[in-house]
Amino acid sequence: MRSAAPASVYEPPRVHLDHAVAALRDRAGAIANFQQARQLYGDPEDLVRAAIHEIIQLRGLRRSPEALALTRKLMKEFPQIPAASVLKLFDEQPAVPPGPTH
Repeated sequence: MRSAAPASVYEPPRVHLDHAVAALRDRAGAIANFQQARQLYGDPEDLVRAAIHEIIQLRGLRRSPEALALTRKLMKEFPQIPAASVLKLFDEQPAVPPGPTH
C-alpha cells in the first residue's frame, strides 16, 4: 500500500486542473505568477519548466516576440537541461498569428 504524501505537500489533481483553467482565464496574471516562480526557483530544471508555461501564456496572448526571446535566452543559458528540449519546439513552431484588427 502506498503511503499518502503529507497534507501540506499533496495537492489533488483537481487543484492542478483548476490552476490550468485559471491560467486560461487570466493569462496576464498567469504570466506574472510564472515570472515570479522563475525568480524564486533555485533548481534550473524547475526554472525552465516555469518558463515553458510562461511562454505558452505569452504565445496565447499573441506576444510572440517576447515568447521567442525568452525561449532563445533559456536555450542559451540551459542547453543541457532535459526540459530545455521542449524549448526547442517553441523555437521551431510558428507563433500564433495576430488576430484581426477591426
